Amino acid sequence: MRVAVLGAFPFPYPQGSQVFVAEHTRALVRSGVDAELFTYGSGVGEHPSDLNCIATPGWLSPNTMRSGPTLAKFPADAGLLSTYIRRARVQPFDVAFAHNAEAAMIALAGRAVLKTPVVYVAHTILRHELSAYGADAIDFMLANLGGMVDRFIGRHADGIVALCNDAKRDLGSIARGPVDVIAPGLDPTPSPTDEQVARACAKFTITPGSYALYCGNLDAYQDLDLLAEAAAIMSDDPTPNIVVATHDKSTLPASFEGVENIACVEVENFAQMRALISGSQSVVLCRRRRGGFPIKLLNYMEARKPIVAFENIAPGFEHMTNAWLLDEKADAGELAAALRTLALEPALRQTLGAGARELLETHHGWEQIVRRTCALAESVLSRHSDQ
Repeated sequence: MRVAVLGAFPFPYPQGSQVFVAEHTRALVRSGVDAELFTYGSGVGEHPSDLNCIATPGWLSPNTMRSGPTLAKFPADAGLLSTYIRRARVQPFDVAFAHNAEAAMIALAGRAVLKTPVVYVAHTILRHELSAYGADAIDFMLANLGGMVDRFIGRHADGIVALCNDAKRDLGSIARGPVDVIAPGLDPTPSPTDEQVARACAKFTITPGSYALYCGNLDAYQDLDLLAEAAAIMSDDPTPNIVVATHDKSTLPASFEGVENIACVEVENFAQMRALISGSQSVVLCRRRRGGFPIKLLNYMEARKPIVAFENIAPGFEHMTNAWLLDEKADAGELAAALRTLALEPALRQTLGAGARELLETHHGWEQIVRRTCALAESVLSRHSDQ
């Protein structure tokens, strides 16, 4: 099978979507699929040597690495569409895997010319997420716009990979082709050594085992204001300390200002991020918006750390079995209480961390994920050939 993998974003870049797409492409190649990855021409560092990456001209790419809609993405998307069509005319693809909504729109536009069927890999549901990129006064408008995009792609894609049950429920009822819930994968690698953990913590003047960690980007959809509020509640007794590790702290949430019990650190690379995860006491995810699968959860699970997150944020998690799950309406006080309880109960931390690692090993291996993904693609191709 010859596959085009489309991602409408700068690449490479140490952010969840880019990591997911790279690993998905890599797993496809390992399984014997002839896969080529199409992205914007900007990124950080060199393209991975083990992937066949085809990028748009750098001058067409947005200057920002941040998620969300910008006017600069219009020429970037046009360039990505043109690059994809030109390459497909030289050597046609059997199917296109389009990661996220923007790439899906590009792949659907390409289908009008190439007749290549499109499998939409739905990283999120835009009716939940799009409002995070605008003012509160237009939340309703952005949610409606996001819903329109969700419905358009859902009705026109030839197949859909939903990352969670919420996405399948939203898109499955309107889909024209097969829909399957297939969460992202991660094949565990050796943990950072004690020396690597100590070195990473020393760089940021934090003590291993003393902190609750959030790692990832600082975009509004991560709901980090709640974490700042929880940190403020715990400032009178900073157990644990709150550390936010990111690759770019140039746009700190305003809510962090003046909060003593929260430190934001900018890591140099993913190895340093993994070391900070390994050195943490617990790990936290404040995102409430449903519809995707936060990639950082896989890294948390790999490290055997107790996860504090909200109910229904991702499939497979069970309260007090492999995570501490907060009610969707829980406030900062309840988040603070969960982190404090874990700080005081090492046996509970060990139980939840072991459960998280077991979930990773039993449900998120790339071999089984690619097998299911390719089966869905074969179903799409079978339906396509019958038309």
